[in-house]
Amino acid sequence: MPIAIMLDERAADPVAVVPEEPSADVRSRGTAPDPLDAYPTEAQVAEAIVRRERWRRSFTIGLVVAGAGIVVLAFVGRSQILGAGATVGRWFGASGSKAEAMLTVDTTPPGWAVLEGARTLGTTPLRVALPPGAHALVLRNGTSTHALDVVLSAGTQVFHHLDLQAAPAIDGVLDVTTVPLGAAVDVDGVRRGVSPVEVTGLGTGEHTVTVTAGPRIVTQRVIVVPGRTSTLVVPVGKPDVVEGSVGFVTIAAPIELEVYDGDSLVGSSRNQRIMVVPGRRVLRVANRAVAFERTVTVTVEAGAVARLTVPVPNGSLSVNAVPWAEVELDGRVIGETPIANYSVPLGSHDVVLRNPKFAEQRRTVVVSLAAPSRIGVDLRQ
Repeated sequence: MPIAIMLDERAADPVAVVPEEPSADVRSRGTAPDPLDAYPTEAQVAEAIVRRERWRRSFTIGLVVAGAGIVVLAFVGRSQILGAGATVGRWFGASGSKAEAMLTVDTTPPGWAVLEGARTLGTTPLRVALPPGAHALVLRNGTSTHALDVVLSAGTQVFHHLDLQAAPAIDGVLDVTTVPLGAAVDVDGVRRGVSPVEVTGLGTGEHTVTVTAGPRIVTQRVIVVPGRTSTLVVPVGKPDVVEGSVGFVTIAAPIELEVYDGDSLVGSSRNQRIMVVPGRRVLRVANRAVAFERTVTVTVEAGAVARLTVPVPNGSLSVNAVPWAEVELDGRVIGETPIANYSVPLGSHDVVLRNPKFAEQRRTVVVSLAAPSRIGVDLRQ
């Protein structure tokens, strides 16, 4: 008689096999069923156990595969969402925590190589993207080097402007002449001889010259320039003798100018009168700090004063700040950043940057004709 075997997956043991009802043929013969037919044989029980174990293994494997699939789908979905978020961030200019920072390095004069370790980033003016963090940079121009340490934050823009003009030489030469000749000459309190006298080994900058002729003592200040001979003419005789032997020049300019007669420094625009030899003079006026130099021609008469006005062009100043700032130049507000190529007189200027959410920032900038002047400030740092 056929026997059906049923498994209950919720039970720990195999469920007893339920025998099928006797067939109509058996009932018609009136033969009583064998009582043992109500119980499964050992072979049937063993087969049921095998089937149950196969089913459990198949079910367990299915669960593992399904779980792995869910994890993979979740990871892929998260990646897609993050990727979409990054794309949207790029569309709107947002930067993630790992975004690079933008560094701008400008120098006066330009053309300095910027290196980080053994890697050359470029030459100034330089704009380069760098990862956030601390960077030890070195600026190099020939044998000259300058260290620049910067700390960059992700997604920010940082500006650095450096004045790297070559330092002047130490020594200079001063040629002192008196009218009339023969006066004693002291420089910075040290006797240097009798005029005319050439004084060497002087440090660059301003010096005090004292000339003594009998009871007459005259003290003047002179600027010594490296690599050139500065000339000083000092009148110590009677006024009628002096007036008949020399002439004078005065220079008016918006910045201080050194005045050269040939290669000799004869004074500056600060002097009320600059003594020169009478006649047609070709004078050179210059201010090296702002890269300004001009040649002027003047006719000087003995005993008279020739007056010259030297026009000086403006330079340009650009100012930027992160996130933004109101800019005040020499006590006057000139606008909000970014400000590009603003016309400014040559020389030193005070710049103040203000944003109500951050601390006030102050800078001093020298506007020069050598290169446009730039200021960049990250107010958040």
